[in-house]
Amino acid sequence: TYYDWSTRIVYKHNELGTAGFSVPLFFGAMPVPEDPKQRWRLCETFVGAHCAFVNSADEQKRPGWRTRGFVHFNRGISKHSGLDSYDPSVVAPYLERELSWRMQKEDGTVVPLSELPSLEITVSSSTVTMAQGADFPTYGDPQYHRKITSGREGGARDIAA
Repeated sequence: TYYDWSTRIVYKHNELGTAGFSVPLFFGAMPVPEDPKQRWRLCETFVGAHCAFVNSADEQKRPGWRTRGFVHFNRGISKHSGLDSYDPSVVAPYLERELSWRMQKEDGTVVPLSELPSLEITVSSSTVTMAQGADFPTYGDPQYHRKITSGREGGARDIAA
């Protein structure tokens, strides 16, 4: 049994208009380059991104439609943290200190997080168990660690839930 860590990214699909965008995520003490031309996705602290594919027909069919995406963190935690456990008591404080995110349109333009007020990034963990002889693992219910991102622009809004 081990813990599987990921982040859930939720936003209103057409809130930025009809341009696609991405939400890259980073871990680590090294600062994220302010200029995305310095290759955010090749930056040492990059751990993954959610990409939004948007078009005008979506808003006409489903106004206010909310989209969800996920980025898995275990590989990034292993690579960047130096931690020897995926236990929430060990990982949650690390992520609270080291997780950051940005937003960028498909043309490379940096988008201030304030332009996507519906953005909500929430970290979760689930236990994963691989029973002897089983073909597939069994996942436990996700535990949401809202405190990790709460209080930051685009972070979790309700830490009581």
